[in-house]
Amino acid sequence: MARPPKVALLIETSSSYGRGLLRGISRYARLHGPWSFFLEPGAQEEQPPPLRDWGVDGVITLFRTRRQARRLLATRLPVVDLDFTIPGLVPWGVCNDEPGVGERDLAICGVIRCEVGRALRRPATVKRFQAFWNVMVNVPTDNLLWEEVERTLWTLDRKGRVLPLTDVVIACCALRIGAVVLTFDGHFDEIPGIRTVRRLEA
Repeated sequence: MARPPKVALLIETSSSYGRGLLRGISRYARLHGPWSFFLEPGAQEEQPPPLRDWGVDGVITLFRTRRQARRLLATRLPVVDLDFTIPGLVPWGVCNDEPGVGERDLAICGVIRCEVGRALRRPATVKRFQAFWNVMVNVPTDNLLWEEVERTLWTLDRKGRVLPLTDVVIACCALRIGAVVLTFDGHFDEIPGIRTVRRLEA
């Protein structure tokens, strides 16, 4: 059995907003986990805890200063910023002034993991990617999803649009959770209901 991902939560608990974030993360982990959490008391401007010594796979935090952000990013661990108060630091995060904080979650499915992972040459690079993937929303590919893939392929084939199986699986995963697909592949534009973007906006 694979060990649960270890996630460091560097979030202020002195504010009701921070405590609300922790409650939301806890509920998310119960649905999509299990995760192992590390909570460290302290102020945001302090030196970050020894994350490498903890052996964590990723960090969830709120960047309040560029100095704090540089210190965390220097660990080269996957870091998710929950506020985007300081733009341009990382290409992924959750923006709390949008309808539904979870709308800025990043998601992945097994097909993407395998397709990207097989192309990575260095084991250290593979490990870093895996750590990031493990703290993303992982869309399950169960029987219901494969039935949707079959229906989509059957319909597209009969319209003369024969698309790669992997693209259709990814598209069906995106439709399942209402996600937008980040891609340069024009095949996704041929699949009904799919929304695509070429880059992440801050």
